Amino acid sequence: MTNSLNAQIHHEMEISNTMHRAMQDREFVLFYQPKVEVHSGYVGAFGCFWL
Repeated sequence: MTNSLNAQIHHEMEISNTMHRAMQDREFVLFYQPKVEVHSGYVGAFGCFWL
């Protein structure tokens, strides 16, 4: 295994561990955002994101 590949794997594992810890500690806040047609009021879709 090369040093760059090893560093990439290590970085991805750190990100994964941080995400799991944040989920366990309930550090995510989920928001839903409707996509509404202005003229008809039709809700065509929902988007979501977290902080």
